[in-house]
Amino acid sequence: MSLKRKYFRVMIIGLISIPVIFIIVNYMMLATILFSERFFKVEIKDPFNGTILTFITYMLFFMILFGLVLLGSRYIKQITQRINDMEKTVKLIAYADKLPEKILVKNHRQDEIDELGLSINILIDRLRYKEIELQERINSEQNHISQISHDVNTPLTALRLELFQLSQQYCIEDEDIEISYERIDYISKLIKSISIDRMENINYFYTFNNKVNINEITKKVLEKWRYLLNKKAIDIQFEILDKEVIWLGENLWYERLFENIISNIYEHSDANNIRVIIMNTRVSVKDDGIGFNLVKHKDSNGLSIIHNIAERFSLDLSITSNNEGTNITLCNNHVQNAT
Repeated sequence: MSLKRKYFRVMIIGLISIPVIFIIVNYMMLATILFSERFFKVEIKDPFNGTILTFITYMLFFMILFGLVLLGSRYIKQITQRINDMEKTVKLIAYADKLPEKILVKNHRQDEIDELGLSINILIDRLRYKEIELQERINSEQNHISQISHDVNTPLTALRLELFQLSQQYCIEDEDIEISYERIDYISKLIKSISIDRMENINYFYTFNNKVNINEITKKVLEKWRYLLNKKAIDIQFEILDKEVIWLGENLWYERLFENIISNIYEHSDANNIRVIIMNTRVSVKDDGIGFNLVKHKDSNGLSIIHNIAERFSLDLSITSNNEGTNITLCNNHVQNAT
């Protein structure tokens, strides 16, 4: 039954009950008077003219009406409670980590609130199905990534062995080939944390606030790129203004951050000089290249990675570029918490 029909039924019953109750109470009092006169020989003249019987009559009348009001209030309270329960369920769906239990709906005499409850239950079932489907997809992706990681790491291991054999055969010094080993290790570590369709976005990975030595990470990246930069006759100026610069984050992601900065300079800047300045709260990388259009290239892979990593580790990123060169500045305003 709909709430509208229930409302009209209650209103009609209430309107009819007032005169009916009044008549019933009066007849009850009349029966009481007749019973008293016949069996107790008590004569009551004009009993409804200011006597106690009149007071009792109206008291009974209002008590019965008050009882009906209580019943109506109880019904309204039940409706309010059902609505509140549904509100809590919807909030749990929106904010809780787990989906709530389905709302209990009576099969008989369903009204609009029950229909709403059934709709919420359908939504919960749908979300549970989507959660299961998403978990199955994640598991499938993880298995696929594990296979890809194994397939990539196998030739990397063979490549490391071949480099070792070549170094022995041609008497190459260990320090000359160490950079190649580091590149292989870097690729091996990176492939383990890549996701199929999210590989460029750090926000899909768990990260930890470890202490990272920015001086060492930057030196390491520059050393890896020094050979290629020298081949393009790009001179590197490296200035460390603070002896030890410690930021919070993860070594691998900071390494990837500076890798992408240097990679963009190497591939696109057409620069002759790179100047890297490291301070306690700021790292600046400046080149004297041809620059680029920030608006046009804002969604490029390299800049997207730089923006994502900087945002994840709460770094203020500033990029300025014109025909005189490009300046990329990373500021860490929370560095006092890292030391």
